[in-house]
Amino acid sequence: MTGKVEGTAILDGLIEGSLPNLPDAEKQLKKWVASTALANLHFDLEFDGGSFSILADTKQVVVDDAGRPLVDKITDAFEKLLDIFPSKDRGHVFSTLRSMEYRKGEEVQVLYVVGPDGLVQTRERVVDAQTTSPLQRLSLKEKVRLGVMGLVVALLIFLASTAFVDYREIFGNIRDSLMPFDTNKLKVDAKVFGNYFTIEKKSVASGHKAVIFTIKRGKEFPLADSDYRRLLEKAGQSLSSRLAIEAIARGYVRCECFNDKNEFIGFTYHRIVGLRNKEAIEIAVPLPADRRLSRVVIAY
Repeated sequence: MTGKVEGTAILDGLIEGSLPNLPDAEKQLKKWVASTALANLHFDLEFDGGSFSILADTKQVVVDDAGRPLVDKITDAFEKLLDIFPSKDRGHVFSTLRSMEYRKGEEVQVLYVVGPDGLVQTRERVVDAQTTSPLQRLSLKEKVRLGVMGLVVALLIFLASTAFVDYREIFGNIRDSLMPFDTNKLKVDAKVFGNYFTIEKKSVASGHKAVIFTIKRGKEFPLADSDYRRLLEKAGQSLSSRLAIEAIARGYVRCECFNDKNEFIGFTYHRIVGLRNKEAIEIAVPLPADRRLSRVVIAY
């Protein structure tokens, strides 16, 4: 909200002085600032050694016509602030606090100061101003009419966009992302590694961010250099067999992921060196955030 809008006001200036000689002075000032916020009067409080400064927030606020006049509300809040100070210390509180309230065609300016008697004094003047009317609140009937029009426009846009946007796939992906992942429906293909290892178990990690595969070492899994040489000789000219053996020798396998349309959606590499010392290890394949994982191929 900007400009001189009728029915609004701006608070400006500051209140400053020395802290009263009280054990909980800072606490009481902070409590006062919090209480004024409940009355839609906002201030920023700062301390510097034995002094304080209360700066008014110049944000434009709506004046409640049904409530107390703004000048009375601010005066009352200021007087409650002065009540924190002993009578002898109130004369050391300095104020440049002022309010500007906008009414139709005029601006009401009020300055709030501390008088010699330690009480709040106000100095008011009214000047001509070019103001603007506030936005009119819509009636229930108008709100309903605008809502219906918005729904109609949204429906027309939706129908027009179906020609080039696959909403069925989008909604399907959203539905899948909200449903718990079922590992029983996940297909795993590790046949390229033959009897070297097998997938014994599938489970979902905590947080549903990954699927855990338990890999069990097979009888032909090579454990020594002589085993690798023997297997390579046995593989002969079969490129697929030799690449599988080399992948085990390197200690890494590649997990290729596919969705329910058999579309490739990414891959990850996983370390399986642990099978040289353990009969079973676990690897965690991340679950795609936006597409349903349907099949994993473990390759070299």
